[in-house]
Amino acid sequence: MFPINLSGRTGNASLDREFIPPELERTNNLVHILIEQLDANPNNRFSINKSTLEELAETIEINGLIEPPIVKHMPGNRFMIISGHRRVEACRLLNRDRVLCRVLTEVDDFAETMILNVPNLTYRQHIPHSEKALAYQDIAEAMRSRANYEGEDASSADILSQIASMVESSRTQIFRYLRLNHLVSELLNMVDTQRISFNAGVALSYLMVNNQNDVVTWLSNDSERTVSLEIAEKLKYASDNGKEEIGEETLALILPTSEQAVRLPEEQTSEDSVEEALPPGTKRSSKHDSAISWSRFLTSMRREGVITREQQVNLAAHISNAVREAEEAALRQWLEANDKLSQSTPLLIQRYSGTTTLTKEKSETES
Repeated sequence: MFPINLSGRTGNASLDREFIPPELERTNNLVHILIEQLDANPNNRFSINKSTLEELAETIEINGLIEPPIVKHMPGNRFMIISGHRRVEACRLLNRDRVLCRVLTEVDDFAETMILNVPNLTYRQHIPHSEKALAYQDIAEAMRSRANYEGEDASSADILSQIASMVESSRTQIFRYLRLNHLVSELLNMVDTQRISFNAGVALSYLMVNNQNDVVTWLSNDSERTVSLEIAEKLKYASDNGKEEIGEETLALILPTSEQAVRLPEEQTSEDSVEEALPPGTKRSSKHDSAISWSRFLTSMRREGVITREQQVNLAAHISNAVREAEEAALRQWLEANDKLSQSTPLLIQRYSGTTTLTKEKSETES
């Protein structure tokens, strides 16, 4: 597999320059360009949030434009933004008529894709899942094309590993995001809005399009319905990982009736909803009380900002596993398998169990 050189990464330095050809980097080609001459990249997958844009504009006004946007010189004396769409819009918000940019006259499609996507995926927060999924797909396709052009083998595992290394994630998590691209638009939007959890969306992505539309229809009958991870996994299993279409009778058995349907989580998780999350036949016992304790604990962690609402929902879906033989071990194992939560693992365990024997310092978990 072709190598991607990331050896120059240090601290919080921008990833923008990692894919710039060295001969162009040396020219330090910084130019003040009229903002009207700057065009958005048609391959840009990332939307711009108004509130965060205002924060960025305030930062630029105080500290200046620390990292100039990277642009590509185009015919007609136009410039296409490769990296820095938010910085350009922030300057526009400040009513600036010119923006200091780093101009590239020669850059291939591969480098352009990397410069556009890698910094966003690594440093930006609160990116919708659908946008991440498309960006990861663009990177994977660029890597596969480059490898084919150079006559190299480009296995999916190698590509996933290299993407994971670039964005400081895991191969499993990158694979999950790529799976989301198989969802119909309605279900993908529900994942973005957190009506359906990320992991449930991944499981639903294995269904054939007709069955995904069946799920959309079932959800549209009640705006408060959601698809739990348990139901999504049952549907995935019934479809033989997407190899077979699920018949109406099987769908009716898996998808709950109106009275049984899982509802969107309320602000305070009730004892009844926790009991429903336990394995069938579980009696109200110490396990039930433990599940209630976990539920209240997760709610308090979300209110303290340690985990997000989506993370709380995903964790709650795994209560039935966590309350079996060894709660802490089960929770730790599941958390560590979900990379976006792994940094909070020691703090979560400490808050719940009261133990102080952690492998990481508390300051690291709260950074």
